[in-house]
Amino acid sequence: MLSRQFKRFASTKRVVVCPGQGQFSTGHLYQLSKFSNLPQVLKVLDEVDAKLPEIELSKYIRNPDKLLNDSKSIETLQKTSIQQPMLILSSHLTKIIYDSIYGIDLLKDANYMIGHSLGEITSLVLQDTIPWHKGVELAYNRGKLMENLIQDSPTTLGDKYSMQALLFQPTHFKIIIQELEKLNVNISNFNNYQQVVISGLENELNDKLSELRKWLADSKIWKTRIRAVDLNVSIPFHHPILQSIEPELTTLFNNATSESLGDLKIPVFSCLNGELTTDINTQIENIIKVTSKPVKFLNCLENFQIGSGGLLEHGDNVEFIHFGGSTFNITEKFYGDFLKLKKEAGLPTNYKNYAVDDMDTIKDLYSK
Repeated sequence: MLSRQFKRFASTKRVVVCPGQGQFSTGHLYQLSKFSNLPQVLKVLDEVDAKLPEIELSKYIRNPDKLLNDSKSIETLQKTSIQQPMLILSSHLTKIIYDSIYGIDLLKDANYMIGHSLGEITSLVLQDTIPWHKGVELAYNRGKLMENLIQDSPTTLGDKYSMQALLFQPTHFKIIIQELEKLNVNISNFNNYQQVVISGLENELNDKLSELRKWLADSKIWKTRIRAVDLNVSIPFHHPILQSIEPELTTLFNNATSESLGDLKIPVFSCLNGELTTDINTQIENIIKVTSKPVKFLNCLENFQIGSGGLLEHGDNVEFIHFGGSTFNITEKFYGDFLKLKKEAGLPTNYKNYAVDDMDTIKDLYSK
């Protein structure tokens, strides 16, 4: 007699991940420059310069050797009003290059998308919710709003705004978060179980970090060591001070999107709350609100992994396709810690990270 119990075939879930602002990868620009004479790429580069002639983004892709050996040009590239539109542009070009040369749609068979901070706008551009050129303009104007706000914002005794990544043992994640909240430290990013990013006035942040370290020592939690890495930025991203630009961001999004919006082509995990979003208007509202609130990238990964919606079943295969190295590393560490901290949740039997810059590997993956 045949058993009525049939083994469920494991399925593969693909998640496309878009990075946020950080230290822009010059290596990625060199990679793009190899295809700068491709007609489809040339068309985009000409169009972006016509739209934003004041920043001439194409020069970083047409002539990276000339510009990226110059310290002033590299410094300019790291400016928020340059880096944000460049991230959108470079992601769009990457998608075009794969499609034009290899016939590969990087969003093919994507079940979900996650964007880290600015990457949430990129995710809308890549799935054509926002036209690419309007997305680039939106990112440029968003960056200018942030720069102008901080430039005009008074500080105390010459203090400046700062962001610092805090690195610690994942087993102490909860206690570190609790103490940061008690000290009223603004947490800008919850990245994974061993990294958060804090923001605020530099001297104030350093004083509160000293208090936190003293408390850990006094509490004899001697194994906990916190390493603070200065991110060398002048804008405190995802800090309450940015709330004042949200009405202007709403106008920018209204100008970038059509009047009638419906469902997203690919559902997106929102960094505002970690929840899966299918409605375009809801996601745009979330992107605007998270401007002054923490990026909950960790919650996005957790809800994908163990959410109540049945997104995964034990034994499923998972493929993350990363448009940037920062989210690749964050996700890699998340899964390593998740296995140790939440064993009862069950992991996919075959989890893999892929970076779009690794073209040979991506070609093999999409040809299957």
